[in-house]
Amino acid sequence: MTVALTTHATLTAQVARGFRDPTLSDRFYRGPVGRGFIEGNPNLEPETSRQVDFTVRWEAGPLRLSGAYYDYRIANLVERYLVGTTNFFFRNRGAARLRGTEIEAQVRLSRAMVLDVSGQLSRGRDDVDGTPLDDIAPRSVAVAIRHAAGARLASYLRLTTVARHDAAGPSEVPTPGFVMLDAGAAWHWSARVDVRGILRNLLDQSAYSSAGPRWVYAPGRSASVTLAVGF
Repeated sequence: MTVALTTHATLTAQVARGFRDPTLSDRFYRGPVGRGFIEGNPNLEPETSRQVDFTVRWEAGPLRLSGAYYDYRIANLVERYLVGTTNFFFRNRGAARLRGTEIEAQVRLSRAMVLDVSGQLSRGRDDVDGTPLDDIAPRSVAVAIRHAAGARLASYLRLTTVARHDAAGPSEVPTPGFVMLDAGAAWHWSARVDVRGILRNLLDQSAYSSAGPRWVYAPGRSASVTLAVGF
């Protein structure tokens, strides 16, 4: 349901019921994975959820603002967990709750330049004992400047700050925070050909590639050029 609060603002509310049946791999696969050995669980129960989302949007002239809040109540959460350092198994966690907020702001600085700011905060816990869940993203804020030189050339510069994540799940370890600076450009060469270039991690920051206990460092500075041809 969407309601117009004012001429410039709207409120959207959504209520949903989710259902996920465990996959064949979740139930029966037994074998190696990227950083260990995993064994399925044929006795897994389907996972269900009740979801509530609220989003507020405001727009006036060159400025756009939006904020969102979500609250998911999950029953029989299908969870992968770790025993030792290399053995993974599946189980149903009785009940879990996932909550979070997201904010976005966009300002048109000029005809060719736009400033984007976004941030997110999420929290996932066992609904009984408060144990953290796996795969919950740490807090982050991103600022990006986008520029368009006519219809042929577009570029961006993006700075992302990711907070330290101490609320590690049952098969995770705490991860340090980091700052990532990326840049990119796309040149529309012709109606069928685009050239795209990306520069990643210009500050050469150290960051974990994952929150798994056998983590490795993510790539340092890198660059790529892509030629895209349409037919």
